[in-house]
Amino acid sequence: MAVAVKTPPGARSFGSLASPAILSLIGVLYLLVCLGIVLAGIPWLWSSAWQGLDLGSQGWVSGTLLGLLCLAAGVGLLWLGGRLLGPEPPVGVRSGVFVGFLGLLLAVLLTRWVSMWLEYWAYSGTWLGLNTAMILTGAAGVLFLLLWVWTFTRPWMQGFVLRLEQAGWFHATSYKSNQGLKVRRGTMIGLLMLIGAGVWVLVSHGTLRRGSPDWGLAIPFTGQEIIDNVGDAEQEIARLPPESKKQVQVRWPGLKTSQLEAKQFLSPDDFKAKVNAILDDSDNKVPAGVKKRLAAAASNDKVDIVEYLLRINHEIHAGLDRLMHLQKKEEGFWLLGVEGLEVRLLREDVLRRLEELDNRTDWTDISELIAAVGREVDQAVAALKRDNERAERALKEKKPQLKSAREQAERAREEAREAKRMEARRQLLAEQDELRWAFRLPTAVVLVDRYALQQANAALTPTKRIRVGLYKPDPAFKLKEGEVVSRQEFDQAVVDLYVQRARPRLNDKRGQEALSRLQQATSGADFANVLHEEIDLTTDRSLRARLETLEKELGLAPTKPGETPKKIIPDEVPLTPASGPTKFATIPLLPAVQFTVPLLLLALAMWFSWRVVNMPSFADFLIATEAELNKVSWTTQRRLAQDTVVVLATVVLMAGFLFTTDYFWKTVLSWKPIGVLHIPEDTKEKQKLADKRW
Repeated sequence: MAVAVKTPPGARSFGSLASPAILSLIGVLYLLVCLGIVLAGIPWLWSSAWQGLDLGSQGWVSGTLLGLLCLAAGVGLLWLGGRLLGPEPPVGVRSGVFVGFLGLLLAVLLTRWVSMWLEYWAYSGTWLGLNTAMILTGAAGVLFLLLWVWTFTRPWMQGFVLRLEQAGWFHATSYKSNQGLKVRRGTMIGLLMLIGAGVWVLVSHGTLRRGSPDWGLAIPFTGQEIIDNVGDAEQEIARLPPESKKQVQVRWPGLKTSQLEAKQFLSPDDFKAKVNAILDDSDNKVPAGVKKRLAAAASNDKVDIVEYLLRINHEIHAGLDRLMHLQKKEEGFWLLGVEGLEVRLLREDVLRRLEELDNRTDWTDISELIAAVGREVDQAVAALKRDNERAERALKEKKPQLKSAREQAERAREEAREAKRMEARRQLLAEQDELRWAFRLPTAVVLVDRYALQQANAALTPTKRIRVGLYKPDPAFKLKEGEVVSRQEFDQAVVDLYVQRARPRLNDKRGQEALSRLQQATSGADFANVLHEEIDLTTDRSLRARLETLEKELGLAPTKPGETPKKIIPDEVPLTPASGPTKFATIPLLPAVQFTVPLLLLALAMWFSWRVVNMPSFADFLIATEAELNKVSWTTQRRLAQDTVVVLATVVLMAGFLFTTDYFWKTVLSWKPIGVLHIPEDTKEKQKLADKRW
């Protein structure tokens, strides 16, 4: 059997299959180092240098230059690896590196699959602890790695590696390169067109833009919750150690010169430095009170990062609220003939939509509200400027002379009113420019370790803490509406209220004995149970009547169907835990997938199409095909034209003959004396109507 690669006579030989296997494993390690340099090292150095040189945000120019640099580095490292292998590497090393890398990737994926189950069991707290899950994950990874190394060094696996390399997939050696060129090139073009069409569909449908922009492998037990809804857990998160809150995610980048981008991750100290730089710049027109409060919060170690971010949101929201309701209004005096004046920055319908969005927006992340207000304000500012320009042109235009003094006075009053409106618009434009500092401050949300956040949310369960719900104010109830209290405080306040209501009715000796037992209740439900027992066990009719009256007054008596019980205590509102999507630290596999995946597919298509036409068996088939094609006697151009005319003429004649024959026999057979072919009258009428429409 012919092969694409032959071992040269001077090639080095190894006594066993272990040496190529060991060289392949060393090559896998070298490949991992190269991927780490290209996918992680160079991008990190590039980002650090770009920020250090203060070149602004990293746009498409930075991404293009970085991609070219990574491509050049990858080609250079591959060339260095080839030089290290030498001019005559052992047969099987190249395919061994490829198979070894795939096996390593499979071992890592299996380890990640095992870690997902272990982490789920550890997070749910069913029977497995966090440290135990981490140890088991590491043991599973080592086991899979050793199993793959043992499998890779087996003789049967090395035999498969040798056969794979001898097939020529890892060499650029051509087979009978001077034969069958036309058919080979046509085959390559056909394969490239087929694969290129698939890549075009992939790109045009935007399939790669729907998922994550970068592909990476999540590292287990590094999950962090991006808190986009802090709920009622602000105090609990503030008590967590700083080690569990090492990053924030930018939601609104603010000023363009801040070099911040949406969804960018950075440390809390770096974010505070960016905010302080914006506050210190006088061109941003941040009010002195806002500067003082935010600067004090940033320098105060007792202010947690969550509280600091919420303070920024509150300050921005106050500026946005003033901006949304900005208007100029003057009252008119109809007795004196003075008309009122009202100029708004935003229309009422726009203001209504923004207020609805404001009501739906959580304080943790107001980036959507900022963006919406910014769009509407920009449109309103452009409209005000257009109105002023139009009014200025109208005032400057030469108008016809009016003869009537009344008409002249009316024109003068109209021009004065328009001048006042123009001045009001100018004032609105100036005031909104002063309030635009609200768009220049960035906002962010904090990232919290998911296990630490689980502990913080556990303190918000209804058995530990609740919020006092809506109720009619009662001086005897100690807690305030909306107050967050512990379960013990709420239960004690309910018991105290019940006891205070019961004391006037139980003022005799037996009543005091029952009241003392009621005072020992630990909650409202316990108080109701003790009261029911007293009613059932007492033999004193007077005391029983008073207890039953007290039961109805407190709303603890059983109700009839359709009857609404009396309620004198507030509702128990459960607290809202902090929540958000989970982010894991990742090992980069492929950056910018919407660009790299199509390029890699095209590169693999070119290599595959060239390699497949140089496979000995398929290449011999293509060569034989071209040889057979060369034996064909192709017709001349003149004869081809004559044959084409004959075929077309025959088709036209046959079509005419069939049409004439069909129409003739249809007419004859549908004639009433013969009546073989019956055509309904309604069908004929429909056909006539259709003909008329045409």
